[in-house]
Amino acid sequence: MNVNSQICYDSPVPNADRRIFQVPVLNPIIFRFITVLFLFGFLCGQVQAQLSYFRTKNGVAVFSCLSAAPATPESGMVYLNTTEKILYCYDGTKWVAIAAGNAIMYSALPSATDISIGGIAEPGKTVTGVYTYSPDILLHYAEGTSVYQWYQATDASGKNSTAISGAQSKTFVIPGSFNGTYLAFGVTPVNINGGKGIEQLSEWFPAVFVASDGTIVFDLISSGTGRVWMDRNLGATRAATGTDDYQAYGSLFQWCRAADGHEKINWTSSSAGSPVTTEVFTGPVSNSAPGHSMFISAATSPYDWLSPQKSDGSLWWNGSTAGANNPCPAGYHVPTKAEWDSELALFSSNGGANATGAYSLLKLTLSGFRGTNGVIHSSSSLGLYWSCTVNSSNASYLDLSSSTAQINTGGTRATGINVRCIKN
Repeated sequence: MNVNSQICYDSPVPNADRRIFQVPVLNPIIFRFITVLFLFGFLCGQVQAQLSYFRTKNGVAVFSCLSAAPATPESGMVYLNTTEKILYCYDGTKWVAIAAGNAIMYSALPSATDISIGGIAEPGKTVTGVYTYSPDILLHYAEGTSVYQWYQATDASGKNSTAISGAQSKTFVIPGSFNGTYLAFGVTPVNINGGKGIEQLSEWFPAVFVASDGTIVFDLISSGTGRVWMDRNLGATRAATGTDDYQAYGSLFQWCRAADGHEKINWTSSSAGSPVTTEVFTGPVSNSAPGHSMFISAATSPYDWLSPQKSDGSLWWNGSTAGANNPCPAGYHVPTKAEWDSELALFSSNGGANATGAYSLLKLTLSGFRGTNGVIHSSSSLGLYWSCTVNSSNASYLDLSSSTAQINTGGTRATGINVRCIKN
């Protein structure tokens, strides 16, 4: 074997001064020879029994075979531990195992870490795979053409995961049909010499539409009408597990007002919550986009946060087009009174003409309401849901309790109550 002048080698004489060679200066022939050591389970036994050093066919020691790490290592040093039968390389701060028995360790290959998905994982949007490339610890080869793959699954644990056909680039446009499923980005790191690491996946991210207030959109199909609703209240972090599930209470909106922050509530129990923005602005105001997140109180009739009053609910929905203040995600709207009437008629056959039937059919909750003065009332006792339909100076809403379910047409517009969106 040809050992050039750059290679430090040991004297074949036992107990001579030992020098450990530096991997980065190996020529290709020697490096190919060293790779044979990755099949060294048998060799270790032979070396330990007969030799102090691993040698070339001419008897030249290439690097040390020792029972313990050298006391004064330098970056790039390699030694074979005859006790552990593991090949180690010094990375400048610590000894790193690069082969054991006949297996190359992951540290001898490029790797990918910190894998995630950048962008909004919403159907119709483009997302980008993000990761950190780490070279092998031996020669630190730069990244070459790494391999990408996007995956789809039915839940956050990756259940029923499948590779998405044709999705092998770093970016991916989420199809509309993916709403309610989960995505993961996979990367197989490859270095400039073709060395390939192990594929790693990101966490599973929900591919869902998102409302303007950040509520994730999962669909729920009414068993009676066949209409598609969101499965949770706007502002809720999940679909309800019961009528008093406060993590599903969500936000309390003033009628026909946008999701500008006034609606957000920090719920701490089924009967207690506090506004995220505690200040209350004395109203009414004349601008339908008030430009702040404060609740707007109304102390006198007609108890509307907006003056002059609007003659219809078109700020939210006019029957065919979403308005400027529509808080629902694209393709959804605040229901009309007629749409609530259709569902109300089915509550009795789904557990009762009350909150129980409403929960059974649409996962509705008893969140309570925020009075025209900004104070929260009746959480866990009443469930109120806006419609976009007016009734004189008031507005209609669904009114739920443990004993009743009805449409109330006398809702004062400055009151803060729930919104549940229905698909157009």
